[in-house]
Amino acid sequence: MVAKSNLIVTTSWDDGTISDLKLAELLDKHGIEGTFYISRSSKHNLFQQEDMRVIDGKFEVGAHTMNHPDLTKLSSSRAEGEIKTSKTYLEDLLGHPVSLFCYPYGRYNKATKKIVQDCGFVGARTCEPGGFDLPEDPYQWHITLSASNGSPLMALRTWWKFRLWKISGLLDWESRAKLLFDLALERGGVYHIYGHSAEFEANNEWDRLERVLGYISNKEGVKYVTNGEVLGGGEITMKRTWTMRAYEVGAENEMFELDKVVSGEAMPNRERWMEGWRWMFVDNPAGNSIIWLAEHNGKLVGQYPLVMEDMKIGREIAKGSQIADTMTHPEYRRQGIASILGEKALSQLRKKKVFLAFGFPTPQVYPIHIKSGWFDVCPFQVMVKPLNLRNILRSHLSLNKLLLYILTVGGNLILKTLFRTKKPPQVNELMITRISHFDDRFDNLWERVSNDYSIIVARNKRYLNWRYIITPNIDYTVYAAEIRAEVYGYVVLGNYNDYEKKDLKIGCIYDIIAALGDEDVLHHLISKAIDYFKEEKVDAVFSQTVANRIYRKVLLKNGFVPYLRSKSRFIAYNASLSVPNEFLKDFKNWFIQLGDLPRVY
Repeated sequence: MVAKSNLIVTTSWDDGTISDLKLAELLDKHGIEGTFYISRSSKHNLFQQEDMRVIDGKFEVGAHTMNHPDLTKLSSSRAEGEIKTSKTYLEDLLGHPVSLFCYPYGRYNKATKKIVQDCGFVGARTCEPGGFDLPEDPYQWHITLSASNGSPLMALRTWWKFRLWKISGLLDWESRAKLLFDLALERGGVYHIYGHSAEFEANNEWDRLERVLGYISNKEGVKYVTNGEVLGGGEITMKRTWTMRAYEVGAENEMFELDKVVSGEAMPNRERWMEGWRWMFVDNPAGNSIIWLAEHNGKLVGQYPLVMEDMKIGREIAKGSQIADTMTHPEYRRQGIASILGEKALSQLRKKKVFLAFGFPTPQVYPIHIKSGWFDVCPFQVMVKPLNLRNILRSHLSLNKLLLYILTVGGNLILKTLFRTKKPPQVNELMITRISHFDDRFDNLWERVSNDYSIIVARNKRYLNWRYIITPNIDYTVYAAEIRAEVYGYVVLGNYNDYEKKDLKIGCIYDIIAALGDEDVLHHLISKAIDYFKEEKVDAVFSQTVANRIYRKVLLKNGFVPYLRSKSRFIAYNASLSVPNEFLKDFKNWFIQLGDLPRVY
């Protein structure tokens, strides 16, 4: 079997018992990585300290408290003692950082999650069945399945969630593991199996475990990694073999080669890539980017670029920056490349009088940024308006024609009832006009609306033409809202090519703005966007924003619904002594649109 989509396999094993040594031998035999979460005391026979070092020599070790209590039943001080001491104990014993945690019995709450984060862990695993997605919250990372028949309820939840529809998949964990692996090969993502070696020993199930390990191992196109490598938290545990340097002219050729290794088949050709790179890093009207590179033996193995932005921050126009295309060569991960290059790049912000940085990290690198002084602002809210529900359902679900018809009719009825599109109110002399460039009137618009927003990329004529008109590789459609030739707002539309379901045609509202007092203008602009996408026969329209609640209100009026599967995080870094962290942490101060994201090549 060959993976049709990118698939990561990771395993984890809880408690720390003498039978973990046998489990480690089986993992090693089949070439499968594992993370062992060790509690100093458990109900089963214990490791000796030397046994822990043996495991640590070949696999990853995470903390699991000192005495394996239910943390949700402890006081805050006792829970902190269990969590913090288990980290210190293992680090002293093993001689290196321990960055991952697993909740005993899989039980946690908001308070225990915060304690785990405050104690310096970069992620924590639960025992809840999730799916194949990368963890949206690294401190609430669910598994794919449990290698056990001990919990019928968990088995039922997994069986139903993945629509396995075979009785063996419900009653037998070995069958369930194989069925889910076959499904993971099709879908891609993360296949995460966990269990307890003590159960394999007690139930005499070693043969079953070995059959599963043999079934999922040595598959072409599948990466076998530790939990830490999935989360990014294991990055600092390997010896550093590289050096770093600042970008110099010509290094973009090396950056292209690195991107080709990391992105694989998703890469455009060199000419198109270079055109987009020059647009982003050379032609940017806000000035030169900060780019730090890692190399080894003459080969580029990592990069950390910060793209400059002219921004309104508080009451003044100042420099800001944004993360763009941080990446590490697959063979050089777990060497601290992202965190060390990031520290170097961020240290230059204050010298260049850059006030802040912001970004939208992947789940893998999110923990690295948080450890480096970045902080959460809010989720990057996605709203979606389905235009062809039948195509959407057909793309996501395997249904016969009758069931597809029933769900389509029922779904459309619900959407029309609960998310009914409201006709925009009449605005005297308002015209929505398609434009080919941004003229001087948009500088006047920016002057008029900028006071409504506290933290925003400066949307003047120069920026807008660079961002949406001379952009290589992407075609945007722009409409302006005009009253007697004066511009009161605009909307930028385009196709969204990064959606996971390639058989769907997705339209996107990349940017939209008007004065907050011109809610009706916003309503007309979004209504025009919907009409445009209907003509283009798209299946759904996305809008992704951090903005005043008026924008969400107007989207709801136009029949948009919240997209609950959104996993994007919006984070920021304060590089200024004059801007309070509390100001940057308040999402109500920000105005960010999907068009503000940097990559177009």
